[in-house]
Amino acid sequence: MTIKISKIKYIGFYYCIIYTMTRACLGSLFGKLPFLLFIVLLCLYILAYILTYKFQKQKIVKNNFYFGYMLYILFIIMSILVIRNSSTYAIYEYVFYLLWLFPVCYMINGNIFENILKCYEIMGIVLSVEAIWEFTTGNLPYRVSVEQQVIRRACGLVGTPLTLGMIFACITLIAIYMGLINSKKHFIVAAFTFIGLLMTQSRGPLVGFVVGFIILGFLEQYKKTKKIYNVFLKSIFKIVVFILILMILFELLYDKIPFIQTIYLRIQTITAWNGTDNSNDLRQHYWQVGIEYFKQHPILGYGVSTSGTHSSTGINVESGVIKKFMETGIIGATLYYVTFGGNFLSSIKKCVRKDVKYYPLATAIIITIFIENIVLQIIESSATFMLFIIFFTYLYMAGGGKILEE
Repeated sequence: MTIKISKIKYIGFYYCIIYTMTRACLGSLFGKLPFLLFIVLLCLYILAYILTYKFQKQKIVKNNFYFGYMLYILFIIMSILVIRNSSTYAIYEYVFYLLWLFPVCYMINGNIFENILKCYEIMGIVLSVEAIWEFTTGNLPYRVSVEQQVIRRACGLVGTPLTLGMIFACITLIAIYMGLINSKKHFIVAAFTFIGLLMTQSRGPLVGFVVGFIILGFLEQYKKTKKIYNVFLKSIFKIVVFILILMILFELLYDKIPFIQTIYLRIQTITAWNGTDNSNDLRQHYWQVGIEYFKQHPILGYGVSTSGTHSSTGINVESGVIKKFMETGIIGATLYYVTFGGNFLSSIKKCVRKDVKYYPLATAIIITIFIENIVLQIIESSATFMLFIIFFTYLYMAGGGKILEE
């Protein structure tokens, strides 16, 4: 039996997706080999896209996004070479991450995109079952951080509760949308992954999910009816009803189920930004640290990859937005947000006009990630960035008519 080259490249890409969600588990079992395979595969896809560019249907048009994208990469390279504090880790965290656009362009089309969604749903079931097991037993075999947890939180195969929470938030949105446009069976996946999200007790991903869910519902209804005002009013009504039902359920089950009590108390700390509750004091302190560094180096920034999990400086700023301004200054942050934000908005407009099939989902996923990235630098996680770049590229290519729909 022979396996076609095309099938091998798809299997390799699915491996890259799965690796980002299971890297702690794979690392503990096989050492650095899974990571090296991940790097090699993505490098091969980048090279393959560049070498076969003229034959590709998914071309990167030389427009404002193209020039902004190239300028931003050049700025990052300049920062690594010129700014003394910059870390060479930025080659991976910034440059390599940005180049993931090429593998996604190389792989993506109508059929493969739907298979990617199925891949995420299947992994969602696996991860949610594992998260439930972790939460109920207290066993965290693949946890990355050595700091003691104040509350019980599932870390999953990826090793961190926040990244796992973000994965669950996005997969839940995927399953909900697939349930709305295809089979209702997808709602079963959504139920599992939402429970998984609760098992992580991650507030940011939960808030991001709620915002993404609202956006998804609004755009999906608008896609059907094309009546924005009616859709807006109905969406507001549904949101109010949903919140009321949720509050009633929490009140009824609060004293009966300890898990509900724990989740409810955890959710309440989302709004605890002052007073006697210190749930967010440390986070606010980290934000202030990042802002102070930005004030000292406002133009070009303090240096790329000088904060975060893998930095050698020990600086932690938590917020992804503050991290961007602190590390790359006004010039770098402006280049980044104008390039990606501007293309995101223009792609949505084009997708709305073309009535692209998955634009409500892609929009909701990207907004969900951005909401969480304001509070926590979640996009530095390979799992989150993979989700971001897949859906960003889908909007970019579908808006330009470069993706084959069924």
